[in-house]
Amino acid sequence: MRASIFSALQHFTRIRPGDGVDAAPSGHTLRGWPIAGLIVALAQSLVFALASVALPHPVAILLAIAAGLMLTGAHHEAGWMSWCGRNGIVGVIVLILLRFETLAQIDADWLVAALLCAAAFSRACSVLLIASLPASFAASGETPLQASGRESGVALLVGAIPVLGLIAWTGDLLAGVLAMASAIIATAVIRGLSLRRRTAQRMTILDAAQQVAEVAFFLGLLVALGLTDIDASTEDEGS
Repeated sequence: MRASIFSALQHFTRIRPGDGVDAAPSGHTLRGWPIAGLIVALAQSLVFALASVALPHPVAILLAIAAGLMLTGAHHEAGWMSWCGRNGIVGVIVLILLRFETLAQIDADWLVAALLCAAAFSRACSVLLIASLPASFAASGETPLQASGRESGVALLVGAIPVLGLIAWTGDLLAGVLAMASAIIATAVIRGLSLRRRTAQRMTILDAAQQVAEVAFFLGLLVALGLTDIDASTEDEGS
């Protein structure tokens, strides 16, 4: 597992543990990708916590997002832009704005947990997507990126652990389930559209799914927290 994490960090971030970068990512690399995402999210959380001491909540969030872009080299945003085609710039702008606006509405007490859980689970969803693509699906001239059922299963388990921990810690089952369901639905949409188009490379699809699943996770969490607040307000009025 350690080798998988190092390989994922080398391929999907600017962190370079070990001796250089492997020739190409593989299913072995994808197995450790959720943990690599957690490491990036931990750095974002640290930036947010430090910035929150002296700066307004939205500014701290913006700096945390910027830290994530710097650590990943905007690798996944570039893949999402490529997946969108000629409307790629618009797609990136909309996605980053959605990420910022959603995080800005999430209470500061939940924000670090949201960053960690979304980073891990969105990457797990992307690995599942790659594993579910037909073996014959590949763009012209592409060396297909593949993941076995075992590798995708490990990625899903690792990606779900932070969310399950959040549910156990807060006792809020709705928040965890709705956030995960939103990410899975978003991933399924990307898969369906990719199969219809059959032009994007697997790596591009991987990046696109991760970006969309992450934002969908934030949106699902925000909706669940809003519903919880409504229920709490109703109980207070009733008492």
